[in-house]
Amino acid sequence: MLSILPKVSDFPPVIVRWADAVIDVEAELTLGEDDLTSFGKTVIMEDVGFLVRQDEHEIVLAVSRCPSDNELRYSISIPNSWVQEIIKLDARPEVK
Repeated sequence: MLSILPKVSDFPPVIVRWADAVIDVEAELTLGEDDLTSFGKTVIMEDVGFLVRQDEHEIVLAVSRCPSDNELRYSISIPNSWVQEIIKLDARPEVK
C-alpha cells in the first residue's frame, strides 16, 4: 500500500484564543469580609501557528514550518477545555 506523506503546507495557519491562568502575587482575601468572586482571574491569550492536530484532549500547533526540509518545529499544546476560539488564517503562497 502506497502511503502519501504529508507536506508542511498541509497544516493550515491559525490563531488560537485560549484562557490561561494568572498568578497574582498582590491578591489578598479576607474570608468572611471580601467578595470571593473578585479573587482570582484568567487572561485570554492568542497563539499563532500551524494546526498539527486537534482531538478530544488538546490542540497542537507548530510554531514554524520549513517547506524546503518538510519539517515542523516547536510545538504548543493547549488543552481543548481552555480554547475559546480557533481562527483560520488565509494561506499565503509559499516563497520560492
